[in-house]
Amino acid sequence: MNRKKRGQLFVKVRRCLFVGLVLILSLIGCSKEAPITEQIYEHLEKSVELESDYAEYQEEILELEQKEQNFYDEITDLSSDEIEKIKSLASDAMEVINEREELIEKEKESIAASKEEFSKVESLIEEIEENDVRSKAEEMFDKMIERYSTYDEMNETYQTLLKLEREFYEMYQEEDADLDEISAHIDELNESYELMIDKNELYNEATSEYNELKKEFYSVADINVVYD
Repeated sequence: MNRKKRGQLFVKVRRCLFVGLVLILSLIGCSKEAPITEQIYEHLEKSVELESDYAEYQEEILELEQKEQNFYDEITDLSSDEIEKIKSLASDAMEVINEREELIEKEKESIAASKEEFSKVESLIEEIEENDVRSKAEEMFDKMIERYSTYDEMNETYQTLLKLEREFYEMYQEEDADLDEISAHIDELNESYELMIDKNELYNEATSEYNELKKEFYSVADINVVYD
């Protein structure tokens, strides 16, 4: 019933889950498209602000995941005749899962607000007259929408993990827990952790690609910025 892989994978996942969007410190627009592109700029950077709580949630979630992992380690170190202690630890672990669930919901709300703001640039992009500027803006827009979709898939995967983890600790609270059933459940969890890693990598790739496309858009739109 080895769940060592689980702890290692999740520390990796949650630490790299958010790749920060570029912070713009100053803006000077001088092309004929300036009125439109400056509006686009404002919406793009507002969408970044709306994700500002995301990193904080990630840190809290990571701490809770480590806390839950500690409960798991304690449980597996106990003998089968220490059932009351096992039940108590399993109950504590499920409380931590509930806390993570609440943070994941807040994280999702943050991303949803960002998407709503970002989506406002779509109609503005259609007004851009210069083909190269509009083409780059469309490419940037499509990549960010892909990023949001990837996040939704990742969030759904994480929700499934929470459900599996809760079921796992419920098994430990049963008087006649079936060790074979628990072992099979751990295998299912480890498969889900691997899937989470894959979703996370896709999300980070989309974020990185969007950041580059946004830089390219600012360049062709003649928006001079200072990056930090």
